[in-house]
Amino acid sequence: MITTNQWGGVAPAPRGGNLMENFDPFAILPDEAPETTTTGGGDTGLEAYSPFSVNPDPLLTRKPSRADNQPTNPQRLPTGRKINDQELIDRFNAGATGRELAAHFGCSPAAISKRLKRLQPGVPRAIDQLTEKQAAAVVRIVKGESPTNAVDQVYDTTSRASSKEIARKLMGLPQVQLAIEEEMNRAGLTRTYRCAKLAEHVDAADPGVSLRALDMSFRLADEYPAAKVKNVNLNIDTMPVDLSAYQ
Repeated sequence: MITTNQWGGVAPAPRGGNLMENFDPFAILPDEAPETTTTGGGDTGLEAYSPFSVNPDPLLTRKPSRADNQPTNPQRLPTGRKINDQELIDRFNAGATGRELAAHFGCSPAAISKRLKRLQPGVPRAIDQLTEKQAAAVVRIVKGESPTNAVDQVYDTTSRASSKEIARKLMGLPQVQLAIEEEMNRAGLTRTYRCAKLAEHVDAADPGVSLRALDMSFRLADEYPAAKVKNVNLNIDTMPVDLSAYQ
C-alpha cells in the first residue's frame, strides 16, 4: 500500500526499498512528525501524516536570550522605557545635571536632553527671544569664547575697542545672561557642576593651577572689590586783586 503525506506527495519508502523511486522532497521525516495515522488495515510500517495534528506550541516558543538571566532594572518602566518622566522632571527642577540624570536612568545625556524637550514643548528657550546676532554671540560664549571674541566674530566692528564696548553692553542685558545660563544648563554645565570642578583645581598640587583656580573662584563669586572712586568737594574762597597798576 502506498501512503501519501499531507501535501499529496508520496511518503518515504520503508527500509530496504527503492529510495529514489518514491522520493518526495516535501515529505515530513518521521522524527519531525508530532502525530501520525495509518492508511491501511495492516501493519505495513508505512504511515501518513495528518495535517491537523500540528502542535502550535513550538511556534510560540523562542530561544532564550542573555537578558533572561539578568536582574530586573528597578528604573525600567513596564513599557520598556528607561526614563520615568515625572522623576526626570522632578530631578531636573531640583538642579540635577544632564550627566547626573543620564547616570541615574542608565542612558545617554542626549536621550535626557531629547526627552526634556518633548516634555517641555511649550516653554520657549531664552536664546530664541534674542536677535540673530545676540543668539550667535551667546552660542560662541557657551562654547568657551570670551564675550569680546564672540562679538568680534559676529558683529561688524571696526576695532577691538568697539568690540569690547559692544560685549560690555551685551553682557549687561538680563535676557542675554538668562540665555547663557540656560544653554550652559542644557549642556550639563550648571553652576553647581562648575563650582565643584573649580574646587578640584583649587586643591591641585601645582601652585600655579591652584592660584589660577582660586582667582577664577573669586571672579565667579564676584568677591573682588570694585574700583574705588573718591569724590572730593572743595570750597575755595577767592579774593580778586586788581593788577592793572602793575601793567
